[in-house]
This record gives sequence, C-alpha cells and structure tokens, in this order.
Amino acid sequence: MLQAKANFMRNPRHIPGPLAAKGRSLIKAMDKKIKVNKTSTEADLIVFVPEPPVVEFRNYKVGEVYEITLELKNVTSVMQQCRMLPPSSNVFSVGLGQFPGDSGLVAPGMSCTYGIRFTPHSLRNYQDYITVQTQAEYPTVIPLTAQRPPPQLTLPSEIDIGSCLVCGSQATQLLVKNVGGQGRFCLMPRSKWPTASIRSVLPNVTKTMIRQPPFDIYPATFQLESGQSLALEVIFSPQSERIYIQDLTITCDNCQISHFKLKGEGEIAKISLVDVEMGLSEPQPGEFVDVSTRNLVKFEDLNPYTYTERVAIISNCTKTELHYQWMIYKPIVTSCFPDVQHNINTSEEERVPDLQSAFSVYPSNGVLLPTQTAEFRLTFAPSAEGDFHSVAHMLIQNTPPQKYGISMAGSRKTTLYDIEGLGDEDSILEQGGSVLPFRDIMALGLEMKGKCVPLNVVLHPYALIIQAPILRGSTIKKLFTMANHSYSTITFKWQSYTESYIIEVEPPFGDLEPGMAMDFEMNVTGVEPGVISHTVLCHILNMMQPLHFLVEAEFTGPELKIEEPSINFGLIRVGQCEIREMTIINTSETVVKFTITDCPVDKDCEGFSLLRELSISETSGELKPFARVAVTLTMIPAFAHTIRRMCSVEYEGGKTCTVAVYAEAQNPVVCFLECSKFLPDVYLNVPAVFTVDLHNQTLLPTTYKWGTVTGPQCDDCQVEVVEEEGEILSWQQKTLSVAFTPLKPVSFSDVILPCRIAGQDEDIFIRINCEVKTLTVSFKISSDGREFIDDTKLNFGDKVSIGQTVTRYVMLCNQTAIPSTFSVRVEHFEAATAPLPPCSQIDTVTSQKKNLLSQTSTFGKTLCRKSTGQMIQDYNQEILGEGKGLAFVVHPSQEHLQPYGSHIIEISAHNNMWGLYRDNLIFQVGDLPEMKIPMDINIIGCPLSFLLTGGLHGEETTVRFGSHIAGSGPITRKLRIKNSSPVDIRVDWLVYTYEDDTSKLVDFITFYGRAFPQNEVFLSEANDAEESASDNLREVTSSDQVLSTVSETVTSSNMELAKPAMSKTSNASSDEQTQVVFCCLRPHKGIVSKSPFSMRPFQMVVPGASSACVGVTFNPQLISEVAEEMNFEGYAEGFLSLDNEDEDSQYVKRSEAYFAEQLTLNMSAHLRPPVLTIEDMEEDVIKFTAAVSDIFRDNEILKEFLHTYSIKLKNDTQASITFKMNVKEPFLLVDIDPSSTQGASNQSTETEFCTLKPGHYLV
Repeated sequence: MLQAKANFMRNPRHIPGPLAAKGRSLIKAMDKKIKVNKTSTEADLIVFVPEPPVVEFRNYKVGEVYEITLELKNVTSVMQQCRMLPPSSNVFSVGLGQFPGDSGLVAPGMSCTYGIRFTPHSLRNYQDYITVQTQAEYPTVIPLTAQRPPPQLTLPSEIDIGSCLVCGSQATQLLVKNVGGQGRFCLMPRSKWPTASIRSVLPNVTKTMIRQPPFDIYPATFQLESGQSLALEVIFSPQSERIYIQDLTITCDNCQISHFKLKGEGEIAKISLVDVEMGLSEPQPGEFVDVSTRNLVKFEDLNPYTYTERVAIISNCTKTELHYQWMIYKPIVTSCFPDVQHNINTSEEERVPDLQSAFSVYPSNGVLLPTQTAEFRLTFAPSAEGDFHSVAHMLIQNTPPQKYGISMAGSRKTTLYDIEGLGDEDSILEQGGSVLPFRDIMALGLEMKGKCVPLNVVLHPYALIIQAPILRGSTIKKLFTMANHSYSTITFKWQSYTESYIIEVEPPFGDLEPGMAMDFEMNVTGVEPGVISHTVLCHILNMMQPLHFLVEAEFTGPELKIEEPSINFGLIRVGQCEIREMTIINTSETVVKFTITDCPVDKDCEGFSLLRELSISETSGELKPFARVAVTLTMIPAFAHTIRRMCSVEYEGGKTCTVAVYAEAQNPVVCFLECSKFLPDVYLNVPAVFTVDLHNQTLLPTTYKWGTVTGPQCDDCQVEVVEEEGEILSWQQKTLSVAFTPLKPVSFSDVILPCRIAGQDEDIFIRINCEVKTLTVSFKISSDGREFIDDTKLNFGDKVSIGQTVTRYVMLCNQTAIPSTFSVRVEHFEAATAPLPPCSQIDTVTSQKKNLLSQTSTFGKTLCRKSTGQMIQDYNQEILGEGKGLAFVVHPSQEHLQPYGSHIIEISAHNNMWGLYRDNLIFQVGDLPEMKIPMDINIIGCPLSFLLTGGLHGEETTVRFGSHIAGSGPITRKLRIKNSSPVDIRVDWLVYTYEDDTSKLVDFITFYGRAFPQNEVFLSEANDAEESASDNLREVTSSDQVLSTVSETVTSSNMELAKPAMSKTSNASSDEQTQVVFCCLRPHKGIVSKSPFSMRPFQMVVPGASSACVGVTFNPQLISEVAEEMNFEGYAEGFLSLDNEDEDSQYVKRSEAYFAEQLTLNMSAHLRPPVLTIEDMEEDVIKFTAAVSDIFRDNEILKEFLHTYSIKLKNDTQASITFKMNVKEPFLLVDIDPSSTQGASNQSTETEFCTLKPGHYLV
C-alpha cells in the first residue's frame, strides 16, 4: 500500500528504468521525443486483494454451520465497486457485504467484508469458487475448499491368525492405530459391500460383534481419534482341517473404504515317535504284550534299588501347542502270535493305573511346542526282585472332539475318536458353535518291560586260620578278596569285635563296582593269652543275608617300653625349675604293674643335695593293654655344675627299661660392648637416636630393664629407649635404639643411663656426651626452578616488558634436623588479594572461541588469543589492585620446613608501569630474626596501546588512509588510546616523514629542563603549541657543533652530562644539585613535518586505567602539485611524561620523554591525479571518412553535412572529477549539453565545466 501511494504521486513524464534510453550522442540533436508504449501488467489488473486468498474449512461435522470472513482490499488509487457472484454448490453461501460507507464504494486502501458460510451434508471433501466482478477487465476468482484430514488405520492387507485345532477356538488381538484424522469405522463382509445402508448389514448397530465363520470379530463398529489405538479381538474356530480365508471391508464415515483378509488354518493334533535310545524291541513268539501298544521298550536286567534310563524323542507335527500328560497303566496282556487276532478296542476308562510301577517318564506333563521335538527320560528303578511290565500313555489334554481323531505318526495304529451327531461343518458354524465336551485323548503309547535279579557277591577265601602262636598284644594282618558279580554297585560294611580280643577289617565299609574285586585286610589282636575262633559278618545293602568270614588264632606274653631314648633338660639357670616328661608304653594286650627308680651315674657325687635336684611325680603304677602313661621329671639345680642320672622302669614278666637324664646348671652374665657414647650431631629439641649393644656371655637367656637417667644434667634432657625391657637370648648381641632429646643448648657430659639384668647382682651403665646445635638456614636463587646458585639478591631482569610476568625461585634450605615453620612477605610491593589464575576458565573460553570461529581461522585465532590475554589482564588487574605499578606474588607464603629439608618459594612479578623498582623479600623462619633478600626489576615498554590492535602491547599500529585524488578534502581518523597503567600519562605527539637519500644516521638532541613541558592552556592553538614545542628541540648535525654545545653546557651548569634522565618525581637527594641540561642520541629515521599528516591534539593526557581519543589527519596536495601517483608514508611518536607526584619514589625511579619508550603510529596514503578513460575504442585516433556526394540530397546541395563519432568517458577513480573539452576547426563537439534539446546550441568547439562522479560515465 505504501508503494501504491508513492506511485500515485509520481511524475507522469518520468520514464521508468527499463524503458529509459541506454544513452545518446553528445553532438547529435534529438528531433523526436521518446514515446513510451504503456502495456498493462498483471499488477495493473489487480483491483481487490482477497484475504484470505483461499477460503478453507477444516475439521467439520455434518449438520453444523461454519463461517469465515472474507476481506477484499482496494489496492488501486481510485474508488472501486465490486459485485460478488455466489458459488455453484449448495454447501457454500455468501452473506451480505459490509462496506466502509453507504454508497457501496471502496476507497483506495479500504476494505469490504463478506461472510462465507459452509453447511456440510457429509464428511467428504468439497471444492468451489466465488467470483468478484470489478471495473477491471478480468474478474477475481477466490477458491473455496473444505477438507478434513482423512483417517488412516495401520491395518495390513492380510492378517494371519495362525493355526488352531479343529473344533477348538483361538482368540487373537490385533492392535489398530489411527495415524490420520478422527473417524468412525464399521467392519462388514466384503461380499455385502457396497451397501445402501449399514443397517442392512448390521441390523442391530449396538451389537458390536461381526461373525464371518469361522471368524468372530469384536468390535464391529468403533471410533478413533487421531493417534488413538484399539485392540480388535478375532476368535478363530475351525471345524475342519484346511486353510480359511475371509475377505472383510472396513468403511469410514468419510465414505472411504479399505479391504483386508483374515487367514487361519485348522489342524488335527499329530505327534510322532522320532527315536528311542537303543531302539525298540520286537516281542518274542508267545510273549505276553499289551493289547493296544506296539512300541515295546525292554530295559536291561538290574539289581534291587538301582535304575537305568532311556531317552525317547517325540515330535509335534502340528503348528499349535499341545498340552500333554503321561499316565502309567497296568498292561492288558495277550499272547503274541502272528496268526491270532485280538480285540484292541479298549478305552482309557478301562485301564487301571499302575501306582506301584517301577517305570516312570520325565517330564510327566508339559507342552509340546509347535513343530518342535521334545526329549523324555524313561526310567526303570525296581525295588524288589522279579519281572516288571507297564504301559505308558501320552494323553493330549483338553483336546476338542472331532470325527477325524488324532494321528500318531510313527506308530502302528491311528486311534479314531468319533463324536456322534456333530453334523456337517456349515451347520455347526451357522448354529454359532454349540458347546462340545473337551477330553484327554491318548496320542502315544509305550510298553515297557524289565527284570530285577538278586545281588551276587563272593569272598576268596571264606576263612582265616593262623596255626603259629602270637604274642599277646600283637596284631596279625591277612589279606582276602571280595568279588562283585552283580549288575550294580554294592555298599558293604564289616562288623568288628573288641571285647576279649580285637578283630577289624580294613576298609570297614565302602562301595564296589559291578564286575570288580577288592582286597581287604583282616587285623587280629589278642588281649589275653589263649585260642580264639570268631565269625566276622559283612552286611551288604539290599541283600537279604550277610556274608560270613571265619577267623581262628592263638596269643601269649606282656611288654613295656620307654618312648624317649633320653631325657635332656639342657641348660638350666641355678635355682630355676625345669620339667620334662617320660612316656611309658604297654605294647602287650595285658595289664602291667611297674615301678620307677633314680640313681646318679657318678658314684662320687652321691650327696644329699644331689638327690634333691631331681624329683619324679609317679614312682609306681599300672598300665592297661596298649596304654601309655606320662611321668613328670622335675629338675631344680642348687649350684652351677653338670648333672647326669639314670631312671629305670621295672615290671613283672619282662625286662627292665632304662633312660639317661642330662642337665647343665649356670648363671647369666651380660655387659655393654661400649660403655660411653658421644653423639656428633645433636640439635635442640630434636631426638638424636643412637644404638647400644648388649652382649650375653652365657648360654642362658635372661631379661633386662632400663632404669631412670641419673647425673647432674638429667633435668636438661629427655632419654627414651625404644624397648625398655625385654629378653636377650644365649650368646646374643642385641642392639637397642635410644633417643636423646636436649632441652637446652648446652654441652652434655655427665648423663648416665642404668640397665638392670635379671639374675645378675649389679646393674650396668652407659654414659652420654654431646654438643647441642641450634637452627640454621641458607638461601639459593634460581631463575628457572631447576638450577639454583648461592646468591643473596633477586634480579628479575633489566629489560622486562610491560605486562610480562617474571618468575624467580628461592630455595630455603634447613641445615639442621630441627623442624620449623616459615613465612614470606614483600616489604612494599605486595599483591592485592586475588585468586589463582583461572587456567581452566581460559582453556574453556579458548575452546569455545575456536569452535565459534572455525570458518575464519585467522580471525578466530586472533580473537581467542585476545580473549585469553584479556582474562590474564583481568587477573593482573586484581593482583595490581594497589595501583603501584608492580606487585610481587609469593607462593607459598607460609609452610612447614622439614629437618634437613628444603622448600622452593616462587616469586612472580606482575607489572603494568615502567620503571626501575627495588624491594625486599622478608623471611621469618621459626624464632630466628627476620632475613631480607633485596629484589630489583627494570620494566621497559609503553603502557599505552591503540584499540585498533585490540589493546595488545608491542603490536605495530598502522593507519592506512587509502587512495585519494589530489585536491580532495582532508581525511581524519579517530583513534582511541588505552592506558593499562594506574597513573595518568601525558603524551606529546611529533609527526615525522621519511627522507630519501639522506646521509644522516643519528639525531643528537639537547634540551633544558623537561623535554616536553606542560602547557597552561591545553591545545588552545595547535600551531602555536607546535612552534613552542619545536623551540625547545634542537638538533645538532655537525660533530664540531656537538662538542662545542656540550662543552658550553657542562661549563655553564658545572655538572656532568646525564645518562637516563629521571622524572621530577624521582627521589633526588637534597644535597645534590638539580640537573638542568639533558642530551640524548637517537637513530635518524625522518624529519618533523606538519603535512600531509598531522595529529590533533598534539598534547594530551590519557587517564590511568582508562582511554582517550586522538585524531590523525591526512591533507591531500593540490592538483597542480600532483603530476603522477604518489605514496606518502610517515609516523608519529608519542613521548610519555608524568606530571603527578609518585608516592613510591623511595622504591621506584621512572624515566620520561626521550628516555622512555615512545608510542609509535605508522601512517600511509596514496594520491593520484584525476584521469578519465575512453571506453569502446579500438585505436587511440578518431578517424572520419567523408565523400563529396554526402552533400547531395534530393537534387539539392546541403550547406554542411555532419559525420558523428560517439565516445564514452568513464571516471574509474574514487573521487568526482570536474573537466571541460575543446577541439579545433573543422571538428565540433556535438550534443555536449544533455539537458538541452536544440541542435544548434549543442555544437561548439569548447564545453562548459561538468562533474563526473566516481564510477559514472558520459556519452
């Protein structure tokens, strides 16, 4: 609409861009005006714009009325009228229109509205249109549509229900989901579609089940919203063995239909006997077998209470699961003759279950999976002797009755179970399926036979007779064999006898495999003299009678013996009691009475005292057969000597037994290997551990115990023994640790430590001597933390750049064994409280920046670098929060110092201001006085930087003014300068231009007072300020002038030439004279110039931790001064000065002006003379070819005839060019004024000045 208003006010004589002339000649007159043929476009034909462009109805219901407002907007520049033609269908209708006024006209930009109504008769889709007639040539057609999203069910075209037994039923649920729009659905047989009415198919709509034999489907009608699901239940009841397929149709309320098929298969239960382990057996002629079973399984013969197994494999030949159960029956036997026929129509009801059967089947019940095989174990486990015969039937449970019966594949017969009165299949289906009885039907029969025989065990030999007499108490061992001729393993147990004599069999019990033999050992022991005759019984499990084994023998005699060959008491301390035992054994089978006597070996030692040293606990007694007794012997020596005695045991009916007794009686003797100890390295309050050696000079172990320290200096020290008391073995040298802790720094020479030895009359002593030392530390310096040197001064560098962090390391070494603590601090330039550098945050930000700027790798790396530097800069600002320009960070500031240990302290210097700094690092170690290490650092560089380079120090800054035309106006660029230091810095700018072919190498500069004094009126007049600044600057080029100037200066001021001049804030001593004259040498690069580059303001102050702006101007030269392209290069230097007093003048000195690093700015520009180019010319010369006949026209002679040639002038420069053209006779410039239409006035030899803009051309 806004564009239409603009077009309405447009000049009608204006020629649109596509219709404008491409250009015209400058010398040829325009006799005719340009005629524009107006053609109608599609935009001109549009009068009303409908909103919405298409009237669309969705989600509608039958019987409802829906309305949408249609707005027609006048997009022309005049008032219009419209007429609405109604649609052709009766479901759409148009209401009365609403106009902005009463006249029925619509003004430009206004709208009229109509109500479009929709009354659906059904849920199908509708399409129509309405026509809007206007004053335009063609009417406007607006489409009308009505459509709702069609429902869509996830129902396949064919549904396989699966298999089911004949006369049975199977229920299946089908999940149906509506993935389309909402709808109601109805199921019906395909044969009844199409239908005029649903009630003809479903008379009772409320009945939600449809029956299509043999399928029943529920529900028949249902409704689903979009995304809703429903479970359809299908009941399949086949009546015959075949495949059923039924076609069904599902209809929707939007008249859409879908067809699908239901498929199911009816089967008869079929099973087959695939295989039996070791195969089936054939009955012998005349053998009794069961009348109904022909699958005979014969088991091998067994013994009672054993078992054997066979594996039978049975297959399910149907596609349905079959539930089964095994039943064991008693057989209905008949003789087996080939020519004899027997009646085998015996039902299951006539069978008698065999509850005591020796046969079993596992598993006894379960499910046979469709078309799968199953293994069954047939077990024969008899519990008694005899022949066993049973029949096992597999019953299929809950089998539907049928006239075809159940097939047993692999058997010799198929049993049929007919049900009377079932009728044909169709009649059953039409009756709705009457309730028929289900029953268990035998599907397979197995006849099993087995035999149980008694155990067969024999002994070889069956008796043991010993002819020779045997001593009483001795044991006779004889071997015999047991053989097992049975079918199973036997378990045996021998019965022993231990009353008047002992008879045992080894092993007394066990198992014996069938067909194997085992050797046994018969042990016979006589307790009393005489002849024995005894029958030993062997009981065998599951055997009625035990086995008998006869034993006969004769025994005589008793005997005693001493188990120990000798009794040695070993080494005994005098007066100590030692006990030993003497064991007497009765090896006979009779009771023996005995007595014990003691006598010395040497007759010369028979004294009273000797007899009292050895005592016997029991001198007489009685021993039972095979018994033993322990007699205690006690030895207590009265003095140190060697003891040797003899003990004798006497008893009736045997020989006397003797044993020798030995002992050695002594007293312990212990001493120190070193009685005096000198401790070389002893430190105050530090335990000094040393060792002492105790030596036992005897074979007797003894104990020791340390006493309390004695001596005049016992209160000035502490002595602790690791093991205050203990035991020392015979001939042992025991080393003990003693800790000596001095409490005073004195010399110890009379400290005595006693030790008491058990059994020794006098104590032994050790004397301790030492000199006590105190705490001592040393320092080492390192620049990289690896190599340390002995130095007492920390130098962080003579040329450290601003913002550079320098780290030095101090190693604090403890020269003693005294543990202590230490603390470190900086005297003046302490760091503000700040956290550790956020390394993890820097890495995270860097990774994020790299990911974001992966497409522009160079810019991304620069930005990531700037972001990392910015984070480090923020950290440095926190460290330098005191505003001193320098801060030392000490880590750790305090810590524990281990004995003879060392600790490395890291000192980092952070800065943001130049200067020569000095400070002290103060150490406080324990109780020692404070120790100071001097520190110095010289920081160079400029804290100012241009934001053009991202605020990075050391980056070269260049301002490129680009290419310009000579004579154009001045170009000014604003640059922002950032001050990263905490103080205000005054900057004085000097602009230099480079010289060509100069032989000057250095500039010798002298100045009085400050090189750049501060102006009172800041930048009032730029030119005056520059002249006043240049007056203070003197450059001397000749070497003679340099010497004379320096000589005069030194003579007049009576002082030496200064080296680096310090600022007025330096702490100059009051006794020294103030220096007035300064000089310096600088490399010559250019000369001071005011054009074409200049700086405004030339003197400025950049606040601390802030920024300021400076203007850089390039003033192009005049056109007359530029004959060809010229390049201009120059640079500006900002000299730094400090005007404020420095509070830290005692610790820092800062230079300024020429002696401080300057802020440099490079500048470049390019000038070109104005040039116009001529396009579309093959040669540099314009050639005209004229003939005399050109002046003859229509039998007349013309006064003149013009030959024209068009050229195109183009401005390829970046600036506007003002020019004029002139030629000489007989050439003329034609059509030189495009704004004029007269031909005569456009012919001349010279034109007026005209201006051609950059990139434009003139024809």
